[in-house]
Amino acid sequence: MKKTKNKIERTVSVALTKDFKKRSLKLPAGTTLEQLVKMEKASKQTIVLLVNGKVAHPSTVLKQGDDVELVGVIYGG
Repeated sequence: MKKTKNKIERTVSVALTKDFKKRSLKLPAGTTLEQLVKMEKASKQTIVLLVNGKVAHPSTVLKQGDDVELVGVIYGG
């Protein structure tokens, strides 16, 4: 939480891995996985959502320090 002039800015920092690239993000507090997927323009039908190494529901609210992975599903036979 960062305090600015007469206002408290509420953000969380998370690590995001997408397309084998890891980066840090600052997001508004209360951001869900579903919102993050939309921000990243990732297809919800072709990814698995992981938070801290565990499969997570799109409605999961992200917390400070979460490690988020958007894993693409590969089809074929």
